[in-house]
Amino acid sequence: TLISKQEYDKNQQWLCPVCTGEGESGLSVVTQAAAGDKIKPTDIHDLMNEMRDFRREMKEINSDVRNNLEKYSEWIIDNGNKIEEVGKQVREIKEDISYLYQENTNLRKTVQELTNKTNFLEQASKENVIEINGIPRKEKEDLLNVISRVSVAIGFEFQPNMIDNCYRYRTAAGAEGRPGGI
Repeated sequence: TLISKQEYDKNQQWLCPVCTGEGESGLSVVTQAAAGDKIKPTDIHDLMNEMRDFRREMKEINSDVRNNLEKYSEWIIDNGNKIEEVGKQVREIKEDISYLYQENTNLRKTVQELTNKTNFLEQASKENVIEINGIPRKEKEDLLNVISRVSVAIGFEFQPNMIDNCYRYRTAAGAEGRPGGI
């Protein structure tokens, strides 16, 4: 049986002719299935009970699915918040690394400058250092006089104001009999 557009538009609840009793037979009468088998009213009653049970099970499953979706939704929101926090920490760490990289570059430059300055000062401090070995040691010797005599012997013009510090080394262990250097 076809439903007319007019009946559909009237928003009337539609029931098939068999269900309304207007067709060949009502629910209380045996109807024929498409395959030619006869359906008894008890079968329809059992079928309705099965459909109710099925709907109840579907409601339970639907409820379980909703509960799980809510849990997963909360879990996703929680994980999203954690990911945002991790992202924030990564950005902060990147800023720290950038700062530390610049500080490290500056410190390396400073270390190189100080190394160069130290090397220069070491060389400058040794520029006027003269070490003389093999001069015999005498009691109460005047080292400036000894240096002056050595300078004359090698042809060097020596002035006492050229000396900042003058001393004789101790004799090395195991080298008794050899004088310490000046």
